[in-house]
Amino acid sequence: MVERQERGGTAERRQFLVHIDADLIRRIKILAIDRGVSASSLVQQALTEFLKHETHPASRTGAPESE
Repeated sequence: MVERQERGGTAERRQFLVHIDADLIRRIKILAIDRGVSASSLVQQALTEFLKHETHPASRTGAPESE
């Protein structure tokens, strides 16, 4: 597992492996290049926005869901 400290902050980053459609990966990489950001940053931003609107209790408390 890869961990690091954010520059100027204390946020911890970890690697998270997911399997997604190859076309979606391609689209994410292209959009990241167009925006001048990393694919990881783009996905993190998208997931953060998605979870802001999620109504599941775990998303409000920050508690991890059980697998």
